[in-house]
Amino acid sequence: MALKNAKIITITSVKGGVGKSTLTLSLASEIASQKKKVLIADFDLYTGGIAMLLKVDNASNIFNFAADLMSNTFNGVNKYIKNYNEFIDILPAPVDPRSISKIDVKYIEILIKKLIHIYDVILIDTNHVVDTVKLVSMDLSDYIVYVMTNDVVNMRNMKTMMSIYKDMEKTNYKIVLNSALSVNGYNKYDVRNVIGTEVDYLLPRKDYNRYIQKNVLEGSLPDASRQDKIIKIMVDDLLN
Repeated sequence: MALKNAKIITITSVKGGVGKSTLTLSLASEIASQKKKVLIADFDLYTGGIAMLLKVDNASNIFNFAADLMSNTFNGVNKYIKNYNEFIDILPAPVDPRSISKIDVKYIEILIKKLIHIYDVILIDTNHVVDTVKLVSMDLSDYIVYVMTNDVVNMRNMKTMMSIYKDMEKTNYKIVLNSALSVNGYNKYDVRNVIGTEVDYLLPRKDYNRYIQKNVLEGSLPDASRQDKIIKIMVDDLLN
């Protein structure tokens, strides 16, 4: 019997504070509602807060995985994975950012390859910095989802990134415009004209304000049945 390979989706951005982690949680909630096993891997190694947002213990995390491999004391991935519910597991980011320099990037690739046969979907939440860990996760991903707002710095940075993707002939990305955190009059067509490529999805303001913030404050996932339909459309697109 052939082993399954998880669909790997990296959620990232070119600027902080755009709602990247809350989108990750929204996608996880929808995927779980479809009875698929999903892992949220928090690769925002410096400021990752997935475990904190969901009130999950993060004492054992990515750093411990790398340290155990280096010391030859690794004994399976279950030690580092935290269960949230029947369909969702969490791989927390390091507790102490000073430990990050001790994580050899080769262990990130080893980690993903050890997890890929366990889950249906792996959602990798990253930061906006293009570091080696992010590059490895993006190389291993089926899709890369960029979350952005319509502020000028965000649009300029995204334009640069899209130029790089065009030069590399990479097409496995999607762009999400988060209107809930957008602050000026630029709509998605204005954004498209600036960055030079289509905006694939528009997150509406009402969904974020009415449900997402409340869930984050309560330390729980968004209720899939109450999310805007665009989240389901995104999941269907990314998985199928």
